[in-house]
Amino acid sequence: MSLTLVPPVTANPPILEELLLPDFKADLRIDGTSEDALLVLMLAAARRYFEGRDGMLGRAFLTSTWDWSLDMWPPTGQLFLVPLSPLQSVQSISVRDAAGGVTTLDPTTYQVDTRSEPGRIAPKAGTWWPIPPWPTPTMLGVLAAITIRFTAGYGTRAIDIPEPLRMALLATAGEFYTNRDTGALTVPPWVDRLVASYRILTAA
Repeated sequence: MSLTLVPPVTANPPILEELLLPDFKADLRIDGTSEDALLVLMLAAARRYFEGRDGMLGRAFLTSTWDWSLDMWPPTGQLFLVPLSPLQSVQSISVRDAAGGVTTLDPTTYQVDTRSEPGRIAPKAGTWWPIPPWPTPTMLGVLAAITIRFTAGYGTRAIDIPEPLRMALLATAGEFYTNRDTGALTVPPWVDRLVASYRILTAA
């Protein structure tokens, strides 16, 4: 499967590094703007450690819309476990056939659970995911044939992100900044403990 970020609908989406920059500079007691570009890079590196498709937490911090592409329906059971939390909504589920045609499923035929972590998607009771008339019942015969477009994240402001996650991000970025000349870009052990309860272990 693959996970790719969809360009935001809004013309000027919020950028977490820019939202956190004033707090980061205050923590480091940095005045002026001469190091702003470097500080933003440190924040971005810390964010990527925790957030997104490859981050350790399996979460989206700010509200963002993603496309999740899969080759097949769930091989066991009927549940899709959405790979980023917290799930806000599912915009669409579409299926591409071998001829390139795309069918969007009727949203009344499936249900979305945004309260669980990871979020879940399943057919309505008594129904099944459609099995296209391709060679085998589970493999659709087309790579990335299923695309689930969903929105995840805590909100559009830095303050919407839980405080432990904001603290961890700022502390990690501060560690990167302090040790940038030594190459010892490590995450303090207490930071991993701080965010341990936010890690999604089954988001795949």
